[in-house]
Amino acid sequence: MNRFHLLHATEFIYDGPVYESYNEVRLRPIHDDRQSCLSFRLITNPASRGSSYKDGYGNWIHVTSILPHHRRLRIEAESVVLVHEAPAPEPGSMPLSELDAIRAELPEDGILVEDITQIVFAARVAYPVYKPRTYLSPGFQDPLGLGFATALGAQHARPDVPVVAICGDGGFMFTATELATAIRHRIPLTTIVFNDGAYGNVRRIQQERFGNRLIASDLANPDFVAFGKSFGAEAVRAHSPDELRTALRCAFAHRDGPTLIEVPVGAFPSPWEFIHMPKVRG
Repeated sequence: MNRFHLLHATEFIYDGPVYESYNEVRLRPIHDDRQSCLSFRLITNPASRGSSYKDGYGNWIHVTSILPHHRRLRIEAESVVLVHEAPAPEPGSMPLSELDAIRAELPEDGILVEDITQIVFAARVAYPVYKPRTYLSPGFQDPLGLGFATALGAQHARPDVPVVAICGDGGFMFTATELATAIRHRIPLTTIVFNDGAYGNVRRIQQERFGNRLIASDLANPDFVAFGKSFGAEAVRAHSPDELRTALRCAFAHRDGPTLIEVPVGAFPSPWEFIHMPKVRG
């Protein structure tokens, strides 16, 4: 069943430069400290008072005031916005099933290092951590591509425990040639590359928010298993959580060099409904 919650900020405003034509106007909430905003497309230029438009959620926005002033345009609007509340992921569903597989095989003192990829957004709220300094994250800086190289350092510093890097295909390619470092220094890092052939989060945002206008989000990737083996690393492909668990057990038993595990995946559901939660007080 679809569920909705009410976005309480019902007054919105645009205060920006006047353009010859408007494609989309973003309204920020008045009396609300969140950074959320609504978007709607102007049919005419400029919008006239009393006009109504649909926002990105299909809700009607009623424009109450248009105030052009010194090459700027101020639009005030009102809206009762019903935002779709996505259902909570079911246990055993992607990507939780993959996280369950990692947690089941990685010892409690093993270290998980995240790159910036869609499964990481789920891991931040759904991956159990039992000991300090066993989940390495960049926080909200989210620098794409840090995961593999950072994990190499963590594994070299802690050769006594297994270290797992979780990367997307795009992020892994930022420092993928450091496999040569792992081979030369026999660093037994296990790297999981979730491969969807794209910057998946960017691609989904382009589809959902920008009318499926896709640009620079699809990737041309190597065969990651062949790529890993070309350096002399152990490399396998896992098509299911069970195969991933088997691959992890083999990787943790191999302590003389790196292991690369490719996990082919499709499009992930949006994580943002669970990250940008609505306010619960005042």
